[in-house]
Amino acid sequence: MSRESVHESLKAITLQSPRFSDSTPLDALRFLQGAFLGLEEVIKQELQETTLPEMVQIANRLDNFEELLPQEITLLRLWLVGGDKRAHATDAVYKQCTKAIRQIMEKVKSYEDTPLTTETLGLLQNLAYEGSLLTKTIVAHQEGSDRLQRFEKAIKNLYPEDRQFLATLLMSKLESACRSRG
Repeated sequence: MSRESVHESLKAITLQSPRFSDSTPLDALRFLQGAFLGLEEVIKQELQETTLPEMVQIANRLDNFEELLPQEITLLRLWLVGGDKRAHATDAVYKQCTKAIRQIMEKVKSYEDTPLTTETLGLLQNLAYEGSLLTKTIVAHQEGSDRLQRFEKAIKNLYPEDRQFLATLLMSKLESACRSRG
């Protein structure tokens, strides 16, 4: 993996930018979705490749019961949790989703005492669908935030056996990353 792959993935997305609109065809949206997923993957691989030597040092420090420096904790977080930026980057989307969910819930509430005609059932079905999509995003955001909080709490209170477990886990990830490099 190289930085060229990252640039290729970026280019695949930016080439779609002028064509993206509310009426973008489904095939183009699927392509764009795949391009974003591909970009995420090549960035993850590039980060792992470029930080491999530092991660080996961190694993050794953990195994030797040495305290980690703040920048080492940041790097460890990046490898194990995905970094704290991921949760913060989705905060705006999260806020938009929670606002939209509140609006949907109010609309649903307005149908609470309404006769269930074919028309109202269709409207409620659409609201339920939108609500399920939005809650999926909210749940993913909350799970990421919770994972980050658990990491932060755990890293501050590492017992010797925890350090050795973490060092072993990290060495496994490092070996896996080395194998994937080829």
